[in-house]
Amino acid sequence: MHLQLFSTVGCHYCEQAQELVRECSIVTLEILDIFDHPDWQTRYGVRIPVLVEPKTQAELAWPFTLSELTTFIE
Repeated sequence: MHLQLFSTVGCHYCEQAQELVRECSIVTLEILDIFDHPDWQTRYGVRIPVLVEPKTQAELAWPFTLSELTTFIE
């Protein structure tokens, strides 16, 4: 499964989210910096990190656990 992670450089929570996703070996992760696009800043600025499944646009916002992540990707 391919997921996008909306985050930014220096975000401690984003780093934690990346670590959780790395534990799910069936996931490929595309990291997108919200500061690359103004609309991403507006949409995700106060909610990062946010995982998005691009096909369905389903979102999983921080904080999330490994169990919640596993459910999200199933």
